[in-house]
Amino acid sequence: TSIADREFNMITPENEMKWDAVEPSRGNFQFAAADKIVNRALERGQRLRGHTTVWHSQLPGWVGGLGATDLRAAMNNHITQVMTHYKGKIHSWDVVNEAFQDGGNGARRSSPFQDKLGDGFIEEAFRT
Repeated sequence: TSIADREFNMITPENEMKWDAVEPSRGNFQFAAADKIVNRALERGQRLRGHTTVWHSQLPGWVGGLGATDLRAAMNNHITQVMTHYKGKIHSWDVVNEAFQDGGNGARRSSPFQDKLGDGFIEEAFRT
């Protein structure tokens, strides 16, 4: 931490803000681990990057079991709850992370969001 404090002015949590850590069951938000990182960074004058609200990986099992209507509501609620909780503390957000497949083909990555909500989920996530 002493090296990070000396050498870096921006912090990005690796896993503590991902969906499985923050909302392990629907509507049950647990911010303690992420709050520790956020508070430490703010105490040291470091900026924070919120990572990430919508991603194809590290989703709790309940997300994949939702139908389109419930998934859309859950996605929008998740984004709103997380961003509201950290309002004024986060410099920038990874709203949607890695929506495209690896490689150069430009295709969308399969995820519950892409597969059930279609191409519009990215715009909707940013608007939310």
